[in-house]
Amino acid sequence: MDDQFPFKHFPYRKLEIKISRRKLFNSLLQQVTGIASTINEKPTYQIEDLGICALEDLMAITPTLYPGCEFKSDKDQVYGKAPKHAEFISLFPMQSAAHVIFQFFNKDLTIGELSKSLRIRFPMGEEESQLFVRGLFLFLVEEGFAYPSAGVPDHA
Repeated sequence: MDDQFPFKHFPYRKLEIKISRRKLFNSLLQQVTGIASTINEKPTYQIEDLGICALEDLMAITPTLYPGCEFKSDKDQVYGKAPKHAEFISLFPMQSAAHVIFQFFNKDLTIGELSKSLRIRFPMGEEESQLFVRGLFLFLVEEGFAYPSAGVPDHA
């Protein structure tokens, strides 16, 4: 890949969360609970909506990795296997900004704080670093590795 920081180009779209057949019933139950909450005039927030949130709204989110994730690497690449997934997938290059910042997930740091840390270590501007951490986080959410443990913005 020619771009040294490809995660900054993660598109603004609803996330496509992959679920196994075993999790399908649980997912449907959560959707029904969300609909019931909407009917009861409680705001609901779905994880798929993270991909369409404004950049400034994501800065307060604290990314966390699910327990049971497995990771391995070779000299060039980092691979991961999300809980209950059958195979390892390629995540990012070993000597990349993504690998450096990924090591700070699960440290109670927000996306905003991670982007500041990224700017110290790599030649990026403020918005570029925020977009990069956003993209890395959303990629890991879609692939089943991460979720927002705190700081989720209110649903409009």
